[in-house]
Amino acid sequence: MRFKSFLFLLFMMVSACAATVTNIRVGENSYGVRIVVDITGKTAYKVKKLENPPRLVIDLESSGMADFNPASAFKIQKSITGVRFGRVGGDRLRIVVEFNRVYNVSRDFVLEPASGLPWRLVVDLTPEPLPDSVAETVGDNTDLETLITTYQNENIGGP
Repeated sequence: MRFKSFLFLLFMMVSACAATVTNIRVGENSYGVRIVVDITGKTAYKVKKLENPPRLVIDLESSGMADFNPASAFKIQKSITGVRFGRVGGDRLRIVVEFNRVYNVSRDFVLEPASGLPWRLVVDLTPEPLPDSVAETVGDNTDLETLITTYQNENIGGP
């Protein structure tokens, strides 16, 4: 009897998920960062940015995570310093992406399955313009990494 109860509970937990994250891809170019989350079905979501330290939070309602390591998608990106994920409030999946500078969410949208691709949540981010004081401090011949470090030291509290 206990085994049947366990199976029923397991079935209810799996069926309660509206979608499962099956993959995460990240692309970075001179215009910003694009994060694509592959999901098995349509689900409600919320995207928000946090600034101290710079982070992006993606909450997927009634969602789960397939058996893969999403951190591997973020390792090769220069602007991303970390990623973590977990459950919040029972059935909500939260993905937190940490950045080395502040980004603005320029748009977020869901793409329906097409051409063999699954449902996809797409988040486009653009870097927040650096204040004039930082640009003047480092000058025009400074590389981007030095510029970002200077901005962080003046506005976020150091490395």
